[in-house]
Amino acid sequence: MLKVLFRTSFLSALSVVARGLSLLIVNKLLASVAGPGAYVVLGNFQNAYVLISSLAAGSTAVGITKYTAEHFDNQPRQQEIWRAALSITVVCSAVLAIFCFILAAPLSYYILGDEQFKSSIRLLSLFIFPTALHLVFLAILNGRKKVGSYVIANVATSIILVAISCLLVKTSGVQGIVASLALYQALTMPLTLYLCFRERLFSIGQFSSFGRLTDCWLLGKYSIMALISAITGPLAQYAIRTYLAKTHGVDSAGLWEAVNRLSGMYLLIVISPLTVYYLPRFSEIRAANELKREIKLGYLIILPCSILSAFLIYFYRIELTVLLFSEKFVSMNVLMGWQCVGDVLKIGSWLLGFLMLARGLYKPFIATELIFATTSVILSILFVRNNGPLGAQMAYALNYAAYWGATAIITHRHINSPASPLNRHTA
Repeated sequence: MLKVLFRTSFLSALSVVARGLSLLIVNKLLASVAGPGAYVVLGNFQNAYVLISSLAAGSTAVGITKYTAEHFDNQPRQQEIWRAALSITVVCSAVLAIFCFILAAPLSYYILGDEQFKSSIRLLSLFIFPTALHLVFLAILNGRKKVGSYVIANVATSIILVAISCLLVKTSGVQGIVASLALYQALTMPLTLYLCFRERLFSIGQFSSFGRLTDCWLLGKYSIMALISAITGPLAQYAIRTYLAKTHGVDSAGLWEAVNRLSGMYLLIVISPLTVYYLPRFSEIRAANELKREIKLGYLIILPCSILSAFLIYFYRIELTVLLFSEKFVSMNVLMGWQCVGDVLKIGSWLLGFLMLARGLYKPFIATELIFATTSVILSILFVRNNGPLGAQMAYALNYAAYWGATAIITHRHINSPASPLNRHTA
């Protein structure tokens, strides 16, 4: 399995490099047409985009990957799951498209603070169905462990994001960047569909009828888990960003968003193997001893990588800030110390968070998502009051330390419980 992990990590690194370069270019484009305050708008739209696109796909991506990997030896059963997921996607996309198109103006005002972005909301509504299909096809490729095709799709997505961002920013500035975010995954959908055909995973005729209700209900548990995660994370970020903007100004909130974006760029290197390798791998394992070995292997490889990455980011933070953003953002470097500490804790906890997703521990997963999204906001407000904007990063680190502890307790009990299905297969 170590060979498979290294191969997956290497291929994932290609998509990470492409994604990182695309984010770098988009950041530079945004920094060239606006200051730190524009990152508040961009951050709010991204949060809304993640939530809406996840809802449009019925939040089924995790469930698709889980059951596709679990039934690795039963392709007809896999296709039944995919048919149910596509049925959910059709219904959810239609409802959301109508909702976003009709309410574009108020959504633009309450999410982005200005009705001038209503055209971007309407653009998103028109392209929400192909965006959702793209997410479904990616989940299928991931569950079938078609890593090469999965990486090709992600690299293409990054290239398309850069291309349309460069095109639209010249004519529309910040609005052009926002519009490009609404479009780029939808434009990649034909490629992901082709890749699924090339891998001979299914044919169009197999989706001529709706999926069975029993399979829709089966995916429902994972949809709820993914939905809770898609809602709580962006809402918590929105609350923290809004609080910083009100108490310390829009530029402070923009700098906080810029730090998060820089963090997100390098964390892609570590997070990508979690999605591509561990989610399907944890799903297919049927014995406790084997699962324990995978967890240990993950920490031996991923944790040192995250520590090294965080150290390098902190050491070269000034140079990276100028390279990725501009000299207007240099003051964000005082926030990077606690952010890097929090990033390491985040990766340590996420490995176990993916295990909870893969093993279907939906009650503890939902509970931890709700609890720690709430505590992230509460701790941020408390720490910002006493320490200024730096307090948000201090709260970030403390919250992920507590989350890691909670996930460790939950997964330890699951793996070692005599009642766990894992122990029925342990040699």
